[in-house]
Amino acid sequence: MNGRILAQGEKTDHFRERLYQLREYLGLLLDACYPEKDAAVMRAMLLGEKGLLYQDTKELYQQNGIIHILSISGLHISLLGMGFYKLLRKARIPLKAGAALSLLFMFCYGSMTGMGVSVVRAFVMFAFHMAAQMAGRTYDMLTAMAVAAVLLLFSQPLYLEHSGFLFSFCAVCGIGTVLPAAQENYLWKCRPLESFCGGIVISACTLPVYLCYYYEFPPFSVLLNLVVIPGMTVVLVSGILTVLTGVWAVAIGKIVCLPGSLLLFLYEKLCALCAGLPGHTWITGCPATWQIVLFAGLLALVVYISPKAPKLFFWLLFMVALRVLVPLHQNEFAIHMVDVGQGDCIYVHTPDDRSFLIDGGSTDRKEVERYQILPFLKYQGTDRLEFVLVTHPDSDHMNGILEMLEDYETNGITIGMLLLPDIAEECQNENYLLLLQKAAEKEIPVHRISAGEKIRIGEVMLTCMHPQKKGSYNDTNAESVVLHLRYGQFTALFTGDLEGEGERQLLEKLEKQKISLLKVAHHGSSGATSQEFLDRIAPSVAIISCGPDNSYGHPHAETLQRLEDTGAGIYVTTKCGSITVKADRAGHFGVSRYIR
Repeated sequence: MNGRILAQGEKTDHFRERLYQLREYLGLLLDACYPEKDAAVMRAMLLGEKGLLYQDTKELYQQNGIIHILSISGLHISLLGMGFYKLLRKARIPLKAGAALSLLFMFCYGSMTGMGVSVVRAFVMFAFHMAAQMAGRTYDMLTAMAVAAVLLLFSQPLYLEHSGFLFSFCAVCGIGTVLPAAQENYLWKCRPLESFCGGIVISACTLPVYLCYYYEFPPFSVLLNLVVIPGMTVVLVSGILTVLTGVWAVAIGKIVCLPGSLLLFLYEKLCALCAGLPGHTWITGCPATWQIVLFAGLLALVVYISPKAPKLFFWLLFMVALRVLVPLHQNEFAIHMVDVGQGDCIYVHTPDDRSFLIDGGSTDRKEVERYQILPFLKYQGTDRLEFVLVTHPDSDHMNGILEMLEDYETNGITIGMLLLPDIAEECQNENYLLLLQKAAEKEIPVHRISAGEKIRIGEVMLTCMHPQKKGSYNDTNAESVVLHLRYGQFTALFTGDLEGEGERQLLEKLEKQKISLLKVAHHGSSGATSQEFLDRIAPSVAIISCGPDNSYGHPHAETLQRLEDTGAGIYVTTKCGSITVKADRAGHFGVSRYIR
């Protein structure tokens, strides 16, 4: 070990140190009283410690639109701050002293839990409430919210891009503006219906944030929150009492925690039930900026006309505002090489709004499906893939696809068919058989594709050029599926990791032609994409997918030189990030990229 200390602080913040020790002690009490999984949830809800949450719990709450209950927010301030204030007042503490002590108490609590965005917002609004009490003035929620927003943005302007900041303030803004207008326009006076409409209104106000960060919306979350939010008071009170009683006797704490544990169990079961229902997730894609601006403008108009317009018109305009957020149909042809590091993933979108995937894997990025492939597909608004083609069963081309199959019931994306190379049985390795097994478990049809087969998707024609039917190859790269794509005058060639024996076999039947786009084989390895091969296809543009500083040295200098000598424009994901090629039927196309 060659590490050395470069700097050392001499000052100790005793106040924060004591708060940290208190949080650790309270966390241990929660661990002692609650079951392990519930303790992790209560640590997040009461102490702001989200790092101990089980991944499946976090995902389940997020997929069902109740992830907000894990954040410390206004409900905590109401229960703790106002509860503490009322206790002081009952103890005959003077109003101003009680308000000041309550503020100090909540400042200590907020500091102990990390002073997150929602905590700061709730604390500032609570401070305004206390100030109004002391001054004998009316509390104005929107003014308090605006001051909190200004203070946060003054300290860190980039909070404007922080999902927590936007969620918190959009929800409060909706409660303070749109909800009162909606309450004046309820068509029927019915408590359950009013609660349902209120849930829709608040969900609508946070919907742009949800779509911009998650590209999807769980429709059952509106109903689920009607059960979850009222129960949160019981969960938090149970947690607070558990800590207070646990200080004296853990055995009592274990009894007091039961109502909270039962509700958490109910939440998990309700989430699992909703996740298993058809249509549990609406994948919408990311709305454009103009859509968000128009949506906000229509909501402002809804609030403005509320006292004057007929009630039915109010709700019609509200529904129009929601419809504006749904991304429009994309009637363009595009090929996206997703930057997955050392691996391949190509997404193709056709003019009739259909799409398919060629490969999906990486060897230098963990959980590539969860963090790269799935978010990209949802960003594009894709909820169905006509097919997924695995060119060959190497990990850097298929481990993300395998993850997609494992999460098939919950990720919201359906797959019409899985395509695999039609190779001899002795060439079908463990990965190949695992893909077959997972597809069978999820009841996804599998087709083994070989040279000569054609697939038509609208105006796009795909022709398989390799491998030979039931072909036997010494190397998995040589068995890679080669797919020729034609859209009008635009052509593309996807080559997987084809090299060696496979490339020689392809050259025997490959006619001389001009290819618009070449997906360079094997991440730009010198053993692939020979000069003879390039002379035969003369690509206009070549795209290469590989990881930065990979141990293989991809792309190799020899391959880049051959491509350059051929006159092809070269785009590599290590320099360009994700690469997008858009084309029309006349063969005109352009390349755009996400610069790192």
